[in-house]
Amino acid sequence: MRGEWNEILRESTMLALKVAIPVSSFIEKRTIKVRRFFDEEARDEPIADPEKKFCVEVFFKLIDTATSQLEERFKGQTFVAKTFNFLAPKSILKMTASEVCCAANDLISTYKFDLCSEFETPYSTMLMT
Repeated sequence: MRGEWNEILRESTMLALKVAIPVSSFIEKRTIKVRRFFDEEARDEPIADPEKKFCVEVFFKLIDTATSQLEERFKGQTFVAKTFNFLAPKSILKMTASEVCCAANDLISTYKFDLCSEFETPYSTMLMT
């Protein structure tokens, strides 16, 4: 969405006009120049264009925050989906018996204290016999 700023701005303007919300353009203000001395290090100039400033300071921060929060929120779900993927009917039909046993061993090693604390042999070896 970072590269789609112009499209999002256009669509939001169209939506605001459709719902009869007044649309104001970005007001350009005169930027205050800060006096710099000769021994100061160079730094970035402040953004003069109000639309560009809004895009950088608000829109990009909002998109980055939402993206990182969604990634963090679904990390656990991704791990569970990868761990138990071999149990899905479509996956299990495509896999060979050895692949299923290997995936079952991985599952058992991941959850060894929850699945088989009483047994010494893995379940997949019992399935092979």
